[in-house]
Amino acid sequence: MLWLQRLAFRVRSVVLRDRTTREIEDELRFHVEREIAEKVRQGMGESAARTSTLRAFGGVQRIKEEVGDEHGFRLLDQLRQDLQFTARAALRSPGFTAIVIVTLALGVGATTAIFSVVRGVLLRELPFASPDQLVRVWVENPS
Repeated sequence: MLWLQRLAFRVRSVVLRDRTTREIEDELRFHVEREIAEKVRQGMGESAARTSTLRAFGGVQRIKEEVGDEHGFRLLDQLRQDLQFTARAALRSPGFTAIVIVTLALGVGATTAIFSVVRGVLLRELPFASPDQLVRVWVENPS
């Protein structure tokens, strides 16, 4: 059940990407501001507290990228990039693209036809009441 919740979380994150990114930014901002307020309360100056906090976090942009990767954003971006590259390559050489499409169509068609014949002849039961009791009778011609 946990995998189903994770899948739903990732799908939601990818579909509602802008909202999820905003939520991540708001949460990071909250933590940074809270840490800055804590350091100011302890007696540190505002600018020094901000610099110290951002240095301790190790880069807010890096954290956003890591969280985005966890949410599945990288997968979506890579898929988009792969599709763009494929479309550009296909448009650059239309003859080769046509040959590839025709070859794939013939391969799929031939495989479907062969499987249909094998299924009809070998895998499906005979259309008789008791096919296991069928016998073959023949007569030999002595001449």
